Amino acid sequence: MNAASSPPLAAQRLLHWLFFGAMALAGCWVLFGAGIYMAGAAALLARAAVILVLHPPVISDFAVIYNASQDILAGDFSFQHSSYFQTWPGQTGQAVLQALLLRLWNSPACIKLVNCLAGAGTAVLVYQTARRFFSETAARAAGALYAFSLLPLTMCAVLSNHPLSTFFTCLAAYLLASAGARIPPPPPRVI
Repeated sequence: MNAASSPPLAAQRLLHWLFFGAMALAGCWVLFGAGIYMAGAAALLARAAVILVLHPPVISDFAVIYNASQDILAGDFSFQHSSYFQTWPGQTGQAVLQALLLRLWNSPACIKLVNCLAGAGTAVLVYQTARRFFSETAARAAGALYAFSLLPLTMCAVLSNHPLSTFFTCLAAYLLASAGARIPPPPPRVI
């Protein structure tokens, strides 16, 4: 990364403080079980740090869908006749969802913030689902690993539907695990 494209020093320091603060919260949570809210806060802090520093351009498919969302806000649905939406009609749902979010705050930052919330919620759901089947420590480790994996972290900075779709998939798995027969965690091993 050259000097022209690197974030300013103040932004780099903010990223470091937010990210290491999130890592410290996650470490306390995994080691000491300080509560599920701390895990969600750590995941949210890490994602906020990423969207404050990473500013990828809105290009390619993301630009097509974002522009379609703007068209929906203006009441123009002609985008459906474009070759992109004729080839990928499933992306119409993403355009409609983004338009609903943009109605709240007409900025790409709104979509990124919702992605941050969905990513943090997914980390909590990974933990909650894992604790139905595994020990508390293993469940915390699984939640922390998801919370700080690079791909889910960086996906919050782009206008993608991945964080939301992952959240709803994990919510479905959690609800299924909660509705089914409970499997007690294995007893602690004595060494």
